[in-house]
Amino acid sequence: MCAITGFLGFEDKALLKKMASTLKHRGPDAEGFYTDKNISLAHRRLAIIDLDTRSNQPMPNEDESIQVVFNGEIYNFQDLRPKLKSRHKFTTESDTEVIVHGYEEWGEDCVNKFNGMFAFAIWDSNKKKLFLARDRLGVKPLYYYVDNEKFIFASEIKAILQAKFIKREVNTEAFYHYMTYLNTPAPSTLFKNIYKLEPGHTLTVTKNNEKVKITKQKYWDIQNCKIDPNITENDAIKKIRFLLEDSMRQRMIADVPQGVFLSGGLDSSALVAMMSERSDTPINTFSIATGTDEKYNELKYAKIVAEKFSTNHHEYTIGQKEVLRALPEIVYHEDEPIADPVNVPVYYLSKYARKEKVLVLQMGEGADELFCGYPIYGLEAKTSPYSTFLRAMPPARLAAKAALSAITIVKKKPFFEHAKDHLESMKKPSEFSRRGIIGFTEREKKEILSEELKSPALDSYNLFRNISNEVGGDGKDAFLQKVRVIELKNRLSELLLMRVDKFTMAASIEAREPFLDYKLAEYAFSIPPYSMHMKNGISKYLLKKAIGPKLPPEIVNRKKVGFGVPIAKHLAGSLKTYAKKEIEAPEMKQFFSMPAARKLISKHSKTWDNSFKIWVLLNFALWHKHWIRGEKIKI
Repeated sequence: MCAITGFLGFEDKALLKKMASTLKHRGPDAEGFYTDKNISLAHRRLAIIDLDTRSNQPMPNEDESIQVVFNGEIYNFQDLRPKLKSRHKFTTESDTEVIVHGYEEWGEDCVNKFNGMFAFAIWDSNKKKLFLARDRLGVKPLYYYVDNEKFIFASEIKAILQAKFIKREVNTEAFYHYMTYLNTPAPSTLFKNIYKLEPGHTLTVTKNNEKVKITKQKYWDIQNCKIDPNITENDAIKKIRFLLEDSMRQRMIADVPQGVFLSGGLDSSALVAMMSERSDTPINTFSIATGTDEKYNELKYAKIVAEKFSTNHHEYTIGQKEVLRALPEIVYHEDEPIADPVNVPVYYLSKYARKEKVLVLQMGEGADELFCGYPIYGLEAKTSPYSTFLRAMPPARLAAKAALSAITIVKKKPFFEHAKDHLESMKKPSEFSRRGIIGFTEREKKEILSEELKSPALDSYNLFRNISNEVGGDGKDAFLQKVRVIELKNRLSELLLMRVDKFTMAASIEAREPFLDYKLAEYAFSIPPYSMHMKNGISKYLLKKAIGPKLPPEIVNRKKVGFGVPIAKHLAGSLKTYAKKEIEAPEMKQFFSMPAARKLISKHSKTWDNSFKIWVLLNFALWHKHWIRGEKIKI
């Protein structure tokens, strides 16, 4: 795992050095540079595979006409290497060199040969072009700035911002969508004129007649995976088991200590089981509690798994004090706000793992999207006094159960305040996919945003309605397929995976996601989701059948408990005063309606939960303070 950065169209060695230095946390082991007329590349290395210094980057081909900088891992590099060795000279044992010679052999089509998590840039001096790519599922980030004369790219936005000619301005349209999705959907960022390359895309950059030209291409898309009604349950279980175990085998290739973030849930426990089968030494496991009740403290379940597999287990507990203390670092490493309170425990767990000298962590991201694990999909509808009313409504029972689940997730609020939004969206996959895990609905944004930012022309759900139409189909399976595609393309890639990337890399740790092997993803999306992944209303039915025999029954049979933080309790305490001060700062008047913001904050209490919305506002306020105004965040 590493950091990459560079630019095309101008020369500035001092800037290149500064950009690389900004990314030192992503690659503390080495740095390297390549410069030529109008092209500059830089790399920071975290040594994971082939620790020899010959694997440092930028890495050239034999005649040095090709130069590559690469962040990530190519998991199938050992399979590709023999195919390339007869025609190309290898001087290292690294996966990076497979990219170099793979590009020589297959050109831009090389991305279709690679199985991994990656963001890389290749300078082809013969063709005078810069070729960039981001992996299929968006595990690794890649940001860029472009104008008529210059193109700049980096693993993190903070490196791009070292170029002083780039103005730090808010992208107000992206801000509008952030208020709903807790992140800014690709290709936008919260900074005007800075973009992120979408998952499964490449970017080719050239400069002719003093003008920069970029060409973006899509090379992979999960929505192209069609449901196969002929798949049998037994075949599905066998293939899921094979693909998952093969994914784990590939992701355990490393020359440094490894571990698992162990929550005590099905996904992370499955990773521990599979790693333990392949390791001659005890697996390192790390668990954290953020509160006292079971929703925020799963340590007893994590301990069951740790004891069964005799892991080298580490437990930690954090509270409100740690939440406050982490905020400045979280805002710095995010670059643009990811308004999920779970960022806090991920940040601390990464730091703790690094202290134990663990450099690779296996993570369970993606399992819920692939195998239908979210309660909102209708798998685990909660008991509620409104259940009879909801089940009698005209929409399908699945949608009613999901709306009920979403309503009860947002606790302690009058039913009818939320029911209208939920019931109206039950038949729309673009809205349904985010019920209960959004910041503000379109109706609510009309109340909370300043007059200048209220836009009748914008609708955040429109970003994904086209996806729903393109996936097509009718019935429960088609409906859930649309929801899963939307979730995979936005929430997974631009929120869940980005928080993992930002905070593991902040601690100089590489995170790997075995559930997100693209072959496993394609197969999981070819299985009818409602009738098979959720058979008999059992969440992750096929995954439990495939991996359950390896695990303690109390882990397999647990209802899903999302990794959470008692932010409602914190924001009803001393954190409320801090949030109020930052949200009501004079500079926020251009973004928020202050009467509405004050009402939102003052009304939050133990019996009226506005915490999620306050957290969205607070994260933006702190981001604006640090990245736009350049002020220090004081706790």
